[in-house]
Amino acid sequence: MRATLIGCWAVVMLLAASLPASALNSPTPAYKPARADEDYSFLADPAVRARYPEPYKFIPLTPDSAAYLSLGGEIRERAEYFDAPQFGIGTHENSYDLQRLLLHSDLHLGSRVRVFAQLGRHDAFGKRPPLAPVDEDMQNVQQLFLDLVPDPERELTVRLGRQELLLNPTQRFLSLREGPNIRQSYDGVRLLWSRANWHIDAFSLRPVQLTNLAFDDRGDKNVRLSGLYFSVGFHPDATLDLYWLAYDRWHAKFGSLTGSERRRAIGARLAARSGYWDVEGEVMGQYGTFRNESIKAWAGGFDSGYTWEGSWKPRAGVRLDAATGGNVNRPGTLETFNPLFPKGLYFDESALTTYSNLESIRPNLTLNPLSTLSVQVSEAWRWRWDRHDALYMIPFVTIPQTLGNAARYVGRWTVIDVFWRPERHWTIQGEYVNIDAGDAVRLSGGHHVDFAMLTVQFRF
Repeated sequence: MRATLIGCWAVVMLLAASLPASALNSPTPAYKPARADEDYSFLADPAVRARYPEPYKFIPLTPDSAAYLSLGGEIRERAEYFDAPQFGIGTHENSYDLQRLLLHSDLHLGSRVRVFAQLGRHDAFGKRPPLAPVDEDMQNVQQLFLDLVPDPERELTVRLGRQELLLNPTQRFLSLREGPNIRQSYDGVRLLWSRANWHIDAFSLRPVQLTNLAFDDRGDKNVRLSGLYFSVGFHPDATLDLYWLAYDRWHAKFGSLTGSERRRAIGARLAARSGYWDVEGEVMGQYGTFRNESIKAWAGGFDSGYTWEGSWKPRAGVRLDAATGGNVNRPGTLETFNPLFPKGLYFDESALTTYSNLESIRPNLTLNPLSTLSVQVSEAWRWRWDRHDALYMIPFVTIPQTLGNAARYVGRWTVIDVFWRPERHWTIQGEYVNIDAGDAVRLSGGHHVDFAMLTVQFRF
């Protein structure tokens, strides 16, 4: 573990030394979670471009700068220590380093055509097999899509190809999968419309099926995700999202049963801020069929907090989460919620819980000693929604042996998070998790967990 952490810091120092001094205090815009959402068209003005410290962000291809190329990328080192993966059920202590390298080019051919390409390499150093599909991929096409804008005045974009999907900042059920080594991408088509505070996103996609072979990833023919997502900012500090999703998986497995899963979902999300208070909540109901059974499931999350003025700007908050579960071996109705493509670090970086068969309460306190530094301490208590259903890990994986006991209490999580962004290129994040396992874990052969993580990320 120590050698891995030293390696992370060595990368930090090497990149810092190679970065031009002027870039250390470069102006906005900040890098976005989805790099394809970044817009550098403001650099078409030669006077602005002359003062910008990164010439590779806007490379004119025509005299009028209507066609241009923008380049960027990232390198991320993520060191993890896990003394009990899967709560120690059939696993052993493990420490390793996950390395991600992404390079992208963003080609604009006037206002109507855009080609975005992103290549990646992902390595897992020191991790014991079997590796998860999201751990390692020698070379892959992370994104490669074509944007067509039939009429720039109507602000409609047709996006074709491999792409990421970011619909809201919380990312509970549809995420970029930033925590694991390989981010989530899809093959398919999207229609994006935006005007003022109104946004509509319609899509039909297949999640990319990962392999460890170079440039061999393909859209998963076993799964399709389609949907319509509507968002409106009805107040400067309030946003309402409404959406409908169709999720089809032709070889799904629940318990001992295998068959076609045709799941539909209706959801709503509200985020608002008023004075010192902030609130964010989302609920999703799922219906459909699995084999010849009906699906009736739901999940919801609520996060609210109060922030004080003054030094360190402390925020006291509480997060409530719930997702249905049921006896998967009892025929008739399937009540286990499918979290679809969830954000792994939504609960914590250990990824030992997901939005399935879950009840959770998490009070937390966040401090900001510096404008670039935040520290959060939280305690979380978690239970199974239904004692006859299993425990599930990110993304939707049954933890072995947890289906057979009748205990509901999963355990208590103590989590310390530190997030530091010394300037726009650098992100340094650390987390420590201690889990005091409950009867639902202990009766299945598991025990307490210690988890530590350090991530160093450089973006350009």
